[in-house]
Amino acid sequence: MRQFKGTCSAQNIRRCLHKVVLLTLIVIAEGMTADELLSLKESELNSVVNLATENSGNCDLLKECAGANCSRLSCYRYARDVSQYNCQSISLPNAHCGPNVSCFWKNFNFKEGDVRLVQQDQTTARSVCAQRKLDASFKNMTNSTHFFRVFFGSVDGSSRLYPGMDESCVGFEYDPRKRPWFRQSIYVPKGVIVLLDSGPTMQQPLNAGTMDESYTKKARNIVLQLLDTLSTDDFIKVLSFSGDSSNVQPILNDSFTQVVYNDTNGNPLLNDLKAFLLSNESGVNKETLDPNATAMSNAINTSISQLTVNSVIPARYLKVIIVLTSGHYSTTLPEVDIRDPTVYLFVYKLMPTSSLDVVQCPTDRTSFEEIPVSNINNPLYALNSFYSFLAKIHKNFTDDRIDYSQQSAPNSIIQNNTFFMSKAIFSLNNVLLGVMGLDIFLLKVEDQFGIDAGSIVQAANNDSRRNQAPMYDAKNVNISVCMNHSLPCESLKDLQIPNEGICPVVLPSEDLSVLKRLSCCGDCIRKASKDWPMGKIAGVLVTAVAGAVGIVILATGFWYYSYTQNSSIKRGALLLAVKPPAAVAESGQLRKKHEAAASSSKALR
Repeated sequence: MRQFKGTCSAQNIRRCLHKVVLLTLIVIAEGMTADELLSLKESELNSVVNLATENSGNCDLLKECAGANCSRLSCYRYARDVSQYNCQSISLPNAHCGPNVSCFWKNFNFKEGDVRLVQQDQTTARSVCAQRKLDASFKNMTNSTHFFRVFFGSVDGSSRLYPGMDESCVGFEYDPRKRPWFRQSIYVPKGVIVLLDSGPTMQQPLNAGTMDESYTKKARNIVLQLLDTLSTDDFIKVLSFSGDSSNVQPILNDSFTQVVYNDTNGNPLLNDLKAFLLSNESGVNKETLDPNATAMSNAINTSISQLTVNSVIPARYLKVIIVLTSGHYSTTLPEVDIRDPTVYLFVYKLMPTSSLDVVQCPTDRTSFEEIPVSNINNPLYALNSFYSFLAKIHKNFTDDRIDYSQQSAPNSIIQNNTFFMSKAIFSLNNVLLGVMGLDIFLLKVEDQFGIDAGSIVQAANNDSRRNQAPMYDAKNVNISVCMNHSLPCESLKDLQIPNEGICPVVLPSEDLSVLKRLSCCGDCIRKASKDWPMGKIAGVLVTAVAGAVGIVILATGFWYYSYTQNSSIKRGALLLAVKPPAAVAESGQLRKKHEAAASSSKALR
């Protein structure tokens, strides 16, 4: 039988009791090694990846996404039944329990999962509805006594997480596409040049915008969002181009910026470039002529040269050019000379025209497509063909294996020393749908399965899981950039899903006391009570009553002892009082006769 380390004391009694309970379930964990546990979780993750692919083509899930089939947001205003929750220890203080409470426990909803959205529209509704049945499979992968967290992040920015966790309904943005687990499963080492059209047409407002937003502002936003999806050691440069004689101009500087991560949120430190893009000094939209086909060709060829000739970008890296243009003079891809087999081109046209086909792919390494108006407000989804291309390359070079992160720094509210496994998901027509992931909490695994955390890390890092894939080399890429933009269930493309597939909240307005009731548990409840004046009063009253009861008990005991002692004395006095003197004398004479007889008897023996 497995041995659990540690001793029981007043300080860790909760932990010890937890282990005792686990010993009764040892049939589950007995004999399971770290490698076997990870293999089991890999199998489960592959199953839900396959299910998500099947779900994407199940049109009934779209047609029936209303009423009881809606999905709930990760929002406390549903005021759910807390009896369905389970209290788990977490690594960061539960901020919902009060400003002066440092508590490391939180309620999780194992009855259902939650959905998070970066925006709510009919695009995200299709993903939310198509994948709502994932919860049933997620329940087979985790429970309150064998705790993991499962999640699905869609290319449209929606995500589904299980078990559910109540959060604030405002001021919270979670974009899975920027998270380390999502980036990991579409990762390809790369150098990227973004070409921003700076012609005057880009200054025009667009129909999909708000507050008279221009195409330039939308293009800048696309670049800003793109920066947050780059990975460590990627390279990025942003250039502007127009129809003027100067044509190509660097934004910020003419050198490549190498991506570096060093903060707990995993965001690349590209602050200078971001700030410059947001400023009025970036040079974008100061030109007087729109770029024609020749100007665009010159800009693209200049970028090819910067990526390949005396470049800081390693030879084995993928080289990508992304063009964001109004397309005012362009209805087709201009002539370009891409001789280097590691260079790929994506041209995105922001201004709609009825004469342009949705996608044109003259070669396997060049793509020209118009961004639908409905997608311009979802910048990363607008670049889905680019991310889908990366994910397919990653899949090929990793032999379609599951990705493992390194043992991570504190990046999870639930527990430090967390790592994750993840895998990209593709539709039936081989377009990226998103990424499926699973958090593995090392200390919880140690507690709940009796498997040493070090063994889990070692098993995750062994050759069979990490080092079998060949070294990435862009020269060996044999994948077309062209993406099939046809939607699954194309016949339902005009279907309007009620409330975008989201269940209406129950509470009409914010009430943080409800969030506190749903989120706080365990020691949080007891510590939180210190913040309530009535709780303090109640504590004083309880202490006073207990003290009074103690005094009464002590007084009663002392009285009883005194009473029994006095009663013995009184009984002796009473005997003397009731016998007459003659009787007393007679009894004394009889006693002397008995003593004399006893002495004679002893002499005879």
